[in-house]
Amino acid sequence: MSEKPNTFSGQNPQQIIDRASTHLHSKGQVIQSPHGEIKTLKSSTLVWNHPNPNDNSPHMYPTWNHSSVEWYLDHFVRDTNSPPEQLDHKYIFPFTYAWRMRMHDQGWSHALNVVNLLQKFNYSDLPFERPEDILQLIQETYHYIHPELVLAVLAWLKKENLLLFLVNSQIPQELLNSTRQDLLQNMIDFVAESPYTTQACTPSMLYANIDFLGVTSSAPALQNLHLIVNFTKPNSPPTCEILSFFRELEVTRGAQLELATLLEWGQNIALQTELLLTRITLHTNLLYLRANDKQTNPPISILNHLLQSYGSYSPNQYDINQLIRSPAFLKKVAQTLQIFHQE
Repeated sequence: MSEKPNTFSGQNPQQIIDRASTHLHSKGQVIQSPHGEIKTLKSSTLVWNHPNPNDNSPHMYPTWNHSSVEWYLDHFVRDTNSPPEQLDHKYIFPFTYAWRMRMHDQGWSHALNVVNLLQKFNYSDLPFERPEDILQLIQETYHYIHPELVLAVLAWLKKENLLLFLVNSQIPQELLNSTRQDLLQNMIDFVAESPYTTQACTPSMLYANIDFLGVTSSAPALQNLHLIVNFTKPNSPPTCEILSFFRELEVTRGAQLELATLLEWGQNIALQTELLLTRITLHTNLLYLRANDKQTNPPISILNHLLQSYGSYSPNQYDINQLIRSPAFLKKVAQTLQIFHQE
C-alpha cells in the first residue's frame, strides 16, 4: 500500500486516493476541526507515476467526473480566467489558482479593488474607528469582493497608505502593472533558456503582505511548485517531474482536484519544453478525511464544493449577516482595526 510511512503512490488518481483513504481509515488520528470530526495523517506524500494527460478512463475520475474536472480547471486554474481586478465575478472567491499562479501580483489587484470600492461608496477620510464601521463596509462591498480580502488589504496597507491611494488610485494600478507575472510561464521560460538546468521553482504562491495568520484564513493550501529536470538515463532525452507542497489536503474530494491542477500545469510545461512528464509528487503537512465520509461519489456539485471549501459564495444567495455575526469573523475585524491604525 505504501513504500514508506505516509507515502502513497499509483499510476492514476484512483489508486493513489484509494490507498491513502484506506490508510487514513485504519491509522488516522481522529480530531475536531473546522471541517468537523476528521481523521488525519501528518506529513504525507502522494506520488503519481507516469501521469498521462490523454487518459480519460474512469480511474482518472474517482470522485469528480470528467465534466466536473474540466469546469474546475476552466474556472479556477487555467489562465483564461478573468483577472481579479475586473470585479465582475458571478461567484466571489478569495483566491483562485489562476490568480495566484498565472496572474500573480503580490496582492495589488485586491488593493486596487478595495481602493476603487472605497471611492465608489464615498469613503473619503476612512472613518473606521469601531468594528461596526468595518462591518458596514463589508455589507456594502461583499457583492464585489470577498470580505476576507477587504480585511487583509486594510491590515496590509493601513490608514495612511489607503488615504494616499484614495487621492491617486493610479498608484496601486501602476504597482499592479509592474508586479503582475505568470509564475508558471516564468518557470517554463527559464527551462527553455537553460535546457541543462536540473531544477526550476516558483516563488511562493502566497502574498507575504496579505496572507498572514489571523486575518486571512482563505489563502491557498498549495504553497509553491518545483520542476525537476532529470538527465539520469544515458542516450535518453531528459524528463521532468513536478513537486508541490500543500498546507493541508482533504483526500477524497480535494486530492483529485489538486492532482488535476498539477497535471494541467505539468502538461503546459511538457508541451513548451518538450520534456516528458514522468512524476507528480504532492506533499502535505496534513492529510485528512472526514470521519464519516465513506461515499465514493460527491453529494454536491463541483461548484458547491468549491464554494464550501474556500469560504466562497454567490452574492445574490449569500447571507452576509450570518458571517459578520460570527465570533471568528468579529475577532478578525477587531484585529484588523487595531492593525489598520498602527503607524
